[in-house]
Amino acid sequence: MSDDNATALSELIQFLAPTTRLDVRRNALSLVASLGSNIDGSAGELFMQNDSALGKALLHLYTATASDRHIILAAFTNFTARSVETSAYLLGNLSQLYPASTSKEGSSLLSNYLLSIVPAKLFCNLSRHHPRRIDEELKKADANYLDTVLKWLIDPNAVDPQTARFIGFVLLNVSTLPHVRHQLAERQRLNQLMSLLNQTDDEHLREIAAQIMRNLAFEDDLHPKLLDQDDAFLCALVAPLLDESAKFDDDEMAKLPLRLQYFEGKREQNQEIRQAIIEALYQLCATKFGRETLRSKGIYPALRELDKAQQVVDKNGQEKQDDKPKMQAIGVLGGEEEHTLHALIGILIRYESEMDIDPNLDTIRSLS
Repeated sequence: MSDDNATALSELIQFLAPTTRLDVRRNALSLVASLGSNIDGSAGELFMQNDSALGKALLHLYTATASDRHIILAAFTNFTARSVETSAYLLGNLSQLYPASTSKEGSSLLSNYLLSIVPAKLFCNLSRHHPRRIDEELKKADANYLDTVLKWLIDPNAVDPQTARFIGFVLLNVSTLPHVRHQLAERQRLNQLMSLLNQTDDEHLREIAAQIMRNLAFEDDLHPKLLDQDDAFLCALVAPLLDESAKFDDDEMAKLPLRLQYFEGKREQNQEIRQAIIEALYQLCATKFGRETLRSKGIYPALRELDKAQQVVDKNGQEKQDDKPKMQAIGVLGGEEEHTLHALIGILIRYESEMDIDPNLDTIRSLS
């Protein structure tokens, strides 16, 4: 930072005092919030400059003036969007952002803080950079915070939709931790995730549920639990890929799990959701158990029908005319989705000997 910029920052910080006239202080806070939006990496450097002078001033003002907290949290959200260091600093001073609570109902971190959209946005950023730290803080607030958060997401009346999405992203971020994945794989929590994917009208929450379920599939030792004889997890994943127009012969239909046979409904049109589901199925193929289960449950024909359902496009990118009803444009497979789908199909239609894989190898995840 140049001397002129350092001087300007020092002068700006002087206005971030509780005793500064309100209109002047608010103008200074608005400028700070805009500085945090820079995407060139300078925002984090600015925040941490001079022993985190800006961060200290904002935290002091946050604790001293309740009326400024909303805009200060917005500034923190901007600064933490791309800065790991800023996120770490705020996590180190988290006790100043929310009061300690001895309530039997749990800490205000959950009940009074995370339920508001601006703090939820901030925690979304913090959990993306430091998921383990956020998991630890949430457990301090509520040992069963996973159940609390899932309850909020399941109940459409518990949280407003926008806030629910950011809370969902926090859950998604902590689901990158192996121990959290194992906790989410417990039956009651897994049932709630499956309900989010298959029953909620909010496509943002459906996408979050699909991504969390994909994260669970990264844990090889969870595959027998996820793919148990109940077939619930597998059915929850595959159902959004099916469409009532799919064509299966009698043998293919008989191999499908009972809940997927003679499917009546439309295919999930959100490409991101389909991509997350396909990636989840692909990760389940990392283990011998997973591959054998998906083959025995007739998942390949379902994927084949998904692949066939792409729009028929000619060389000029125009849809060809035929006697079949035209699909919606959103039904077209994206490039990444198509690539993963074809890779998944390639695994399911071949056996280990055809892929130069030791048939006795439990997992192929470590293979290059």
